[in-house]
Amino acid sequence: MHPSKIKAFICVVSFLVTFTIKDALCLRTIDLNGHWAVSSKNVSVPGTVPGSMFTALMAAGVIGDPYFRRNDEVYAWVGDMDWNYTRSFQATADLMSNPTVVLVCEGLDTVATVTVNNVTVGKTDNMFIRYVFDVKSALKLGDNVITIAFRSATQYVKEMATSMPYAILPTCVPHQYHGACGANLIRKTQCSFSWDWGPAFPTQGIWKDIYIQGYQTAVIRDVTTETTSSDGSWRLKVDVFMEPTAGGPVQGQLEVKLDGTPIVSSKSVTLDHDHSKVSFDISIPKSVSINEWWPNGYGNQTLYELFVFYTDALGTMNTRKLKIGFRTVELVQDYVSVNKSLGRTFYFRINGRPVFLKGSNWIPADSFLERVTRDRIYTYLKSAADVHMNAMRVWGGGIYEFDMFYEIADELGIMIWQDFMFACAMYPANDAFLASVRIEATQQVRRLKHHPSIIALSGNNENEKALVQDWYGTDINYTRYKNDYLKLYVDTIRTVVLAEDNSRPFLSSSPSNGMETEEEGWIARKPYDTHYGDIHEYMYLVPFYDPKYGGKWKMLHYYAAHFFAPTLISPYVDGDVLDVYVIMDELSVKEVRDPLNSTAQSVFRRDVDVMVAESGCGRPRKCFLVFHLGNETSDLMSWLPLDTFSNADGLRKAIIRQTHSIAIELTGMLF
Repeated sequence: MHPSKIKAFICVVSFLVTFTIKDALCLRTIDLNGHWAVSSKNVSVPGTVPGSMFTALMAAGVIGDPYFRRNDEVYAWVGDMDWNYTRSFQATADLMSNPTVVLVCEGLDTVATVTVNNVTVGKTDNMFIRYVFDVKSALKLGDNVITIAFRSATQYVKEMATSMPYAILPTCVPHQYHGACGANLIRKTQCSFSWDWGPAFPTQGIWKDIYIQGYQTAVIRDVTTETTSSDGSWRLKVDVFMEPTAGGPVQGQLEVKLDGTPIVSSKSVTLDHDHSKVSFDISIPKSVSINEWWPNGYGNQTLYELFVFYTDALGTMNTRKLKIGFRTVELVQDYVSVNKSLGRTFYFRINGRPVFLKGSNWIPADSFLERVTRDRIYTYLKSAADVHMNAMRVWGGGIYEFDMFYEIADELGIMIWQDFMFACAMYPANDAFLASVRIEATQQVRRLKHHPSIIALSGNNENEKALVQDWYGTDINYTRYKNDYLKLYVDTIRTVVLAEDNSRPFLSSSPSNGMETEEEGWIARKPYDTHYGDIHEYMYLVPFYDPKYGGKWKMLHYYAAHFFAPTLISPYVDGDVLDVYVIMDELSVKEVRDPLNSTAQSVFRRDVDVMVAESGCGRPRKCFLVFHLGNETSDLMSWLPLDTFSNADGLRKAIIRQTHSIAIELTGMLF
């Protein structure tokens, strides 16, 4: 085993701080990332943390590339086995002298028992919770051994299924997925059991940082921020969540500083278990210039560094730094007309300005999360920003993304619609499950709240629609599953959000009818109604990208031309008439109720036969239309044949012929 690396958090004593502590002490921290031993039965390989048993086995040459062909099925045995992670570390006298020494597990995947020197210090069953275990009594001076014994997720959910008083539907994925059953019975990445777009790799491992922390009085666990604007001035609310020692009240000084401005606020605090939250409500005078954060295409993404300092009576300093942005967000759901049957609007205002969201759905960047790097996420999100996307929905079947994902979204102006991690299923609603979800939701909201890019929170992906449309046979006892749905998303998650974060809208599901869903008791009769809220439209059976497909003209040209460009010429033939639209998505729009304003407008209509006759090209299949905005020689923006691509004269036709076929045999299977 490799000896542990002992590091100390950087101690910062700023000359701008209103108090000065000489020779400030630091928290004592042992970093447990790095080298571990990964073992199961007769298999033992070196592993790296953060990591999973799959990547450890790949690195050791025990298995090949899980993505290759049908290796998700070939390597199913990996997920069906229990795996242990073990390493040694050194505990110094300096660490042991602290009255509180805890093991902080930022992310364990998923069901595990944690022992230190063969003493059980904690158990886990939720991948999305940060666990903090008291290990002081289990430690000894010098050499120590920590073991995290993980349960197979696939075996665990089988036990959970037998313990349920009724079936939590669906009990398994469709057989075409070649996946694992029971993902909805464990708080883990749902798509790791397979999805319609990806294979099953039910991982086990330490997927986030893990460290031992010793402190004398208290430590900062979370910091949240909220910005509001009124009459041209800003208010900044900062909540600091402390974790004090168990020995009784502790005293110290908390200070908040907004870098690059004269804004500093401090207060003396007395902390104990029941009084561990400290709030700052800071009015920023108009004389202090604050630049707003804007989405991509609407302005700059100005970010400010916010520092929080805690110093106790012993001189121990703990700091936290965040990057925040000043922006407001509103979800506008007004009736579009005095005739209420015509529905409601559903759009966002950022800093009082209506914006047009255009973007994509975000799933985990890799089945093996330890392989996701900052450079990789930056490449993906920068590529989206470069083609004028300004929004992403973090889909509820994956993970609450890494901090670096939201930091990059803040930097690039990518607005985030954030799902809670529930997707395409019913879920348990027993006390133990709901208690775990309550902690999960609280921790995740606190972790994410300060990011200006996050503009909405949604309770789940498609579960309201699944319930109403009876995707999984819930009509057999609709009332039971409806009550479970309300307990989870309304009574539990929504209650947490309302208590923790009023700075952005919460939707109970996506899709939903928004305000209309709420008025119908949180489950709408038709939660996919295009008159309300958001919709999901998957064109599985319709040739959506076929040039002959006449619908969805605007979306078709987004993909066929300059992919999400803010300004487009978009022509199409409507019957016998050419209709040319100009799309300018990033212009300021005027909000009116009836009729609705639009960022696209028809600017030219003419009979096609008349145009063909005037041009002298003879027949429509011999004619092409070319469109410009600006300079005709350099600013070509769109073109359109007056017949289908297959019939148009002048286009080179692809010639495809089959020459021969071969059969490949791999691991005993014929492909």
